[in-house]
Amino acid sequence: MKESKIQGGYSMGCDIHMHIEYRPLWVQENKNKREPDLEWFCWAEDVDGCGDYDMFGIIAGVRNSFIKPLVLPRGIPKNLGYQVKDRIERIGSDGHTHTWLTPKEFTIICALRQLTDDALIENYNICKEWLALRDVLNTLAKHYGEKHVRLIVYFDS
Repeated sequence: MKESKIQGGYSMGCDIHMHIEYRPLWVQENKNKREPDLEWFCWAEDVDGCGDYDMFGIIAGVRNSFIKPLVLPRGIPKNLGYQVKDRIERIGSDGHTHTWLTPKEFTIICALRQLTDDALIENYNICKEWLALRDVLNTLAKHYGEKHVRLIVYFDS
């Protein structure tokens, strides 16, 4: 857990945890033969995000009471893939505010936070990882379909 000094007091930090899941084409084509744990596969574990509390607010209403989330936190998907399920179980009760987002929703969140390629050129303080994540999600959506790619998100404080 991180601590940061704020105006003479201490405030606990908050970390974001993100994983990209997708449904491969062979799973999509064999709908009747699916096993629940084999429906979603992990494309990337522990995707790096910045400690941007405005972004946390737009994603899930975490650490920013002035910003409403784009979608209310949805919890852990019932059909979560086994790799991400294992990661969430390992963090246990330290993990909170679980949700998931589609590539389109994450792109909208980036726009609401005014994270654009043009803004990146003008402002070096913008976290490049958010834009890279947006691009990866959208590229996967082009290959697998929007409804077959999701970003799993949760936090720990």
